[in-house]
Amino acid sequence: MHKLKNHIPIILVLLIGFMLRIVGLNWDQGYHLHPDERFLTMVALDIQWPQSISQYFDTSISPLNPHNKSFDFFVYGLWPVLLVKAVSQAIMLHDYSSLNLVGRVLSAIVDTATVLVIYKTVLYLARRRLSAFLASATYSLFVLPLQLSHYFATDPYLNFCLALTLYLLTIFLSVTRPWRQAILIGLTFGLAVSAKVSAVLFAPIIVLGFVIHLFRFRALRPLFFSGLIMSVVIFVTLHLFYPYLFSGFFTPNPKLLANWQQLKFLEVPSPHFPPSVQWADTQKFIFPLLNLFFVGLGPVWSLVFVAAIISQKWIRNSGLWLVLTWTLLLFLLQGSQAIKPLRYLLPIFPGLAIMIGFYLGHLPKRVILFTLLIGSVWGLGFLSVYTHPHPRVAASEWMYKNIPAGTTISCDLWDDCLPLSNRSYTLIETRPFDPDSTQYLSKLSQIQYLAISSNRTYGSVTHKPDFYPQTSVFYTDLFSSKAGFKKIAEFTSRPGFAIPGIHFCFTPPILDYGRVAGISCDTPGIWLVDDFVDESFTVYDHPRVTIFEKTSSLEPKI
Repeated sequence: MHKLKNHIPIILVLLIGFMLRIVGLNWDQGYHLHPDERFLTMVALDIQWPQSISQYFDTSISPLNPHNKSFDFFVYGLWPVLLVKAVSQAIMLHDYSSLNLVGRVLSAIVDTATVLVIYKTVLYLARRRLSAFLASATYSLFVLPLQLSHYFATDPYLNFCLALTLYLLTIFLSVTRPWRQAILIGLTFGLAVSAKVSAVLFAPIIVLGFVIHLFRFRALRPLFFSGLIMSVVIFVTLHLFYPYLFSGFFTPNPKLLANWQQLKFLEVPSPHFPPSVQWADTQKFIFPLLNLFFVGLGPVWSLVFVAAIISQKWIRNSGLWLVLTWTLLLFLLQGSQAIKPLRYLLPIFPGLAIMIGFYLGHLPKRVILFTLLIGSVWGLGFLSVYTHPHPRVAASEWMYKNIPAGTTISCDLWDDCLPLSNRSYTLIETRPFDPDSTQYLSKLSQIQYLAISSNRTYGSVTHKPDFYPQTSVFYTDLFSSKAGFKKIAEFTSRPGFAIPGIHFCFTPPILDYGRVAGISCDTPGIWLVDDFVDESFTVYDHPRVTIFEKTSSLEPKI
């Protein structure tokens, strides 16, 4: 009974954490508005189980290999997709309208499991249940994990496997003959790479763990044996859970290598691949740090993490050294890249929670309670995104009621067209990311309504006027009512709390992606206007949607 009482706090955290992660599960009302999720859903439905074990391992003919279906470009890990496929079939929800929801529930479960891993890690390192509870509670309230656990994608799986590998590595440091831990590390790290190849960035931390172990115990032979067996387990795990990494037993799959090479080319910001333009000329380290501070982690937890570092309470704990090294290493590696989506930093969040929980556990209880209360506001406020209609869905319903049937409406390439499930309008495709040309001008002259379903077009175009000198002028004039169009409707679903009688809107300073659209925040309550942060943070689940009506017979100038 006494043991059960000790486990009640973490059980409550796990239950609450899971419930937070399935709030508004069908947040896009069945429209599949996350492109990666949409793609993985199609892959999961199209691939088929092999008829034999030998066929499963044969990259050239396996029906589970996306390259053998209609997907020439596939750079994701595979086993999360196979898991979602298997579960959806087992519960008879293996169809396009349901499979992504199964994937979202599994993402929520996997991220809740990460909460448990964080608890076990801090409990092992600090030997304090309070610190372990606080670390797991804070992670369960972090904004970015809450958001990404609402998607059917591979990120939560990567995060869980790396967090588990880090936990096993901290145990590895204190065991004289760590071959058992080496086997488990090989398994979890292999699963991490099989979920997302970027997991290889964790490899230096494993090497560092071996170095620390060598200096601590001066036992080279058992360490060499552990390293050897771990390498074998990693190799076997990759073959079992992502056999299509290989075309032979040791030979990498050339198609996959070509896909990765193509992906590296697309990650260079250029008008040839518009989704990457948003990060053009963003400052290394500063840009991701600002997005972490204002949205991904929030100001309160960011400041608490800094306080934890300054306190130096962790400095004599080799396990916490390893945790902090991984956290800082990944931030530096990802923050220095040309492409800086906030989701790439998800694997540092367990480390942030571990350091914060360890630090909070040494503070007075009143301070702890106050910090938890104000820190939870950011995460709980973000859930309002999933308790309100998706802006694109709300905009579509408004358009059906207020725009006459047969009207011509723009549809920007590289973004979702509005209205969703068009039934009665003529959609004219516009290409704002093409080099400035009279073709775009002629398309604008044909439409009656300009439907902008996110800030992707005007954010990127005005962010890089050297790529789009004339089009950037058009969008600047558009939001200044100088382009022959008038804004007639806008739809948002921002983080915050609807409180009658109160009107306060906070807009993060410095971040300016799409700021040409101006600040609009008229709903009563307390809201975070996150329109101008990293586009990938808002564009899927709570984009800003704007509808313009043509007011002038003059052709728009660009």
